[in-house]
Amino acid sequence: MKSVFNKGSAVIVQQIKKDHNMINIGDIIAYRMNNNIVVLRVINIKTIANEIYFYTKGKVNSYKDNYKIPKENIIGRVKIKIPYVGYSSVRLSEL
Repeated sequence: MKSVFNKGSAVIVQQIKKDHNMINIGDIIAYRMNNNIVVLRVINIKTIANEIYFYTKGKVNSYKDNYKIPKENIIGRVKIKIPYVGYSSVRLSEL
């Protein structure tokens, strides 16, 4: 399977501060994980002990991620992708 984003693509994210009900299964979200920003598709949303958690999976992965993302880690929902706009900086970082 091919990834939704090409190497060097940039995304514009609609920030979500409080209304996490705006995120649905199938949306692509940006979230914080271990001092990184991760962009993946939501495959499940669960409420556990009155807290909302999101579960994601990369398109090219055959398995879902085995961790839950608390709503506090969510930055927002991807609205627009811009292919190759960051390609030159990616190439420079690889040198």
